Amino acid sequence: PPTEDPTEDPQPDPVAITLLHSPQDFDGTSAVVVAHDTAFETDSGAITITFQASSTAGTQGLFSKDSSGFDNGGHLTLTLENGVLHLRAQTTGETLDITGGAVSAGSVNTVTAAWTDGTLTLTLNGTEIGTVDGWTGLAPNQEPIVIGAVQTRSGDGVADRIQEYFTGEITSAVFD
Repeated sequence: PPTEDPTEDPQPDPVAITLLHSPQDFDGTSAVVVAHDTAFETDSGAITITFQASSTAGTQGLFSKDSSGFDNGGHLTLTLENGVLHLRAQTTGETLDITGGAVSAGSVNTVTAAWTDGTLTLTLNGTEIGTVDGWTGLAPNQEPIVIGAVQTRSGDGVADRIQEYFTGEITSAVFD
C-alpha cells in the first residue's frame, strides 16, 4: 500500500488575492481602496504590481497599507519618486526603506515587495533592488489598502487622507 511522505507539507500553497479585478487607468486624482481583510495579516507574503506610468515626475503612490504614526507596525507603502522606486515599511518604532530601480514613463514594469522571516525584499522586473531585515510583515496591520496613491497620513482603520496619486495604468495588483 502507498505510504504518505511525512516531509510533505499538507498545507496547500496560499491562494493569491487579486486586489484589482481588471486593468485600471489612474489620472492622478483617483485611487482604489480595498477594505482590510484578516487574510492580509501575514508574517510572510508578497504584493506584486504591474504598472505603466504616464509620467515619473514627483511622488506617486502604487500601494499603501499604512496610516499616520507607527501604531502596531506592519505598515507598507510603495511609491515611484522621480523614476525611482521607494518602499517604506514600519515596525512599532522604526522605519525601514529600500530605494532603487529605474522606471521610465511608458514602460511596463512589475514590482514585488516580498517578506518572510523578518526580511523584506523589493524586486523590479525580476531584479532584486534591495532587502532590509527587521520587518515583521503585515500581521499587525489592520489598515485598508490603497492602490494608486498613499495613505501615510490617514487615521487608523480608514483611508481618509489619500495623497500622492499615480498617473498611468496599473494592470494588476496581487497579494499572496
